[in-house]
Amino acid sequence: MFFQISMRRAVVRASTQLASTAVLGLGVLLVACGGGGAAPAPSVAVSPPITTTTTTDATTTTPVVAAPVATTPVVTPPVPPTPVTSPAVTAPVIVVPIVPPPVVTPVATPSSPLPTPPQIFRSATATVSYDFTAGDTLASKGDWSFANTQWTLSTVPGTATKGMEFSCPASLPGTYCSPEQRFAMPASSSVWIKFRLHVPAQYAHRFDTFVGIPAAAMQNWQIGDQVRATDGQTQGVISAVVLTPSGDVSETGVFLRNPHNAWSNDLWVGTLRNMTRNAAAVSTSRAMWAGNRKLLALWTDGYSAHGLGSSVVWEFWNASAPDNQTATGSDLAVHYSSGNYTGAGPHLGATSFITAADRGKYIDVMVHVQLSSTAGAKNGVLQTWLRRQGQGQFTQIHNITDADMDPRPKGNRAESNFVGSPADLQPFQRGYLMGWQNAGYDQAVGFHISRVDYYQQRPVELN
Repeated sequence: MFFQISMRRAVVRASTQLASTAVLGLGVLLVACGGGGAAPAPSVAVSPPITTTTTTDATTTTPVVAAPVATTPVVTPPVPPTPVTSPAVTAPVIVVPIVPPPVVTPVATPSSPLPTPPQIFRSATATVSYDFTAGDTLASKGDWSFANTQWTLSTVPGTATKGMEFSCPASLPGTYCSPEQRFAMPASSSVWIKFRLHVPAQYAHRFDTFVGIPAAAMQNWQIGDQVRATDGQTQGVISAVVLTPSGDVSETGVFLRNPHNAWSNDLWVGTLRNMTRNAAAVSTSRAMWAGNRKLLALWTDGYSAHGLGSSVVWEFWNASAPDNQTATGSDLAVHYSSGNYTGAGPHLGATSFITAADRGKYIDVMVHVQLSSTAGAKNGVLQTWLRRQGQGQFTQIHNITDADMDPRPKGNRAESNFVGSPADLQPFQRGYLMGWQNAGYDQAVGFHISRVDYYQQRPVELN
């Protein structure tokens, strides 16, 4: 279960007595325990249990294509595709025709990029479709419009594909980024959205815990130093040193990368020893830094606690990793607001999303949301499917059919949207792609979304 507050960024400190308070929302999620004085309103985040089956990554390096690549059938026995290793050099891509049989084979030229992803979106009929590689811009199409039509459309590294770029700079723990593209969509109480996400080749998902230490006691401490906990055995690794408070880091101290028992005051509040520097210091507080990153949100009249109607948000969290190491992947969970100006509830269905094998590749994401049929019915629907590069079919990872998402009229908040009249029951009509990345990145990254498709009925690909 995850607990969350509506503020996007907050550092939380509480007493060393392991007391914790939970507030639900859609912003930064923190667990904090510390010593001394009154603390800001706390929030608690605990990794959600994995409640659904994980998907299996495809091992083939040949992408799925929606149509044959040759018009003449192969007469000779079929030749299985051979994985191609592409060393990094600067020569251009070369396509060499093989005659006969009429099979096109990717050639391992010195700079062969990743293959252009297959055009597998053609099999379903979408109400609205954007294909940026085919030349689409961010201009409105019917009732669909992007909030920022000047958003960067750039080439996906290693391919000839273009997409919306969602980039974040390299940053130290305690800092964030928010590449969020909002949109308005055709209003409907039942919506399917599909998009193609390119994962950065250097992708990783960090998780850090802050330990408050007086600056004078750690002047020579550095990133990478080994710090031993109060038990004299458990060790952590410093991922950042804060000698001057700034931003959301309100005190001096160090960040530890994915430490053992990160929630334990018994281990991390008290006398710590820097084994690298042979120096001791007393820590007075501890706070688990938020690790969630937004992927997609959809809502009715207003977002999250700003709406009388419901909101749904998909977020990815750091996958499991050995102590003191950075996770190479992420798990995807979904949570929703029942409306009536409340924030989202617990995260549901945490399931493997990005793995080390997905770096530099595409994942097609399909979601479906549907409001409850009538007030009090509690039969709202939240569903998610994934299709990794090289796979021919989608695999469902979320199938929630008892969501409490009553249809409601427009709320009274200034930012509330509506279609028809304010008294009408409001369907889903707004959303955003990507969004707040509460766990920043050690290296600069750039996600790309090269296609977006919107449906008001079940896509053929899922049948």
